Amino acid sequence: IWRGWLKKLLEEPPLKYYDTTTDDEVSFHSLLLRSQAVEATLGCIMRSPEVTKQEEGELILDVFDRLLMGEREQKRTLLQELCSLSQNVDGTASHEQIERLVCEAVKQTKRDLVYEEAVHEAGALMKQVREREEEL
Repeated sequence: IWRGWLKKLLEEPPLKYYDTTTDDEVSFHSLLLRSQAVEATLGCIMRSPEVTKQEEGELILDVFDRLLMGEREQKRTLLQELCSLSQNVDGTASHEQIERLVCEAVKQTKRDLVYEEAVHEAGALMKQVREREEEL
């Protein structure tokens, strides 16, 4: 699944999908960020931590690089800690509650594409202003 997500995240130009919630066409990237995909991935890791030990672990990191803020090593540490945590709470009654808490915490690190696009646009506008100033 993560290989397919990554392929769609890297498509240029990005394909647009119709979002019935916003009545708008959005990229796959935006759809993943709006959805519960990150949270579902975290839950999958907590239920089956061995997935991070395989090639899939690097694919998950590649996807997280595009969906979550922070450095890659921080995300690698997050995956390692999730594996450790899942082993400590596996089979306990609190597993679901801990999984929800982890998902809620990580959800706060999701990228804000609207903000990032606005910053990029502001940078491009500032470049144009500087070029115009030099012409004058």
